[in-house]
Amino acid sequence: MNSDRLVKYIIMKGDYLDPEIFLKYIRKYRLEMLMVEVLKKLKQRQEKDDESLIVKVLSPHKLSQDNLKSLSEKFNINLDSKNNKIDKSIITGYKVYTKDRIIDASLDTLLKNFINK
Repeated sequence: MNSDRLVKYIIMKGDYLDPEIFLKYIRKYRLEMLMVEVLKKLKQRQEKDDESLIVKVLSPHKLSQDNLKSLSEKFNINLDSKNNKIDKSIITGYKVYTKDRIIDASLDTLLKNFINK
């Protein structure tokens, strides 16, 4: 038994995990030394999940609150000005990264799509 299997089991069970039964299992098979690694991996996974929920906007300049509000309404997402990153490689337009999708409305991509048609 390794820490990855325990992490997978904990995630699979989720809210239905009975802590008493789980701890009895850990004691029975003397897996206590794995718990530090299990907790570390669970924390890393949670941080990764939390980070993937953040919507990021890349644009060549800082977007105004009106622009962010317009994008939020247009794509039905929550945008925050602190997640608006400046990327000088984008000539004009923007790229929005969400957990589910990437919205690329940069000039570079629009020209590539136009040329490929």
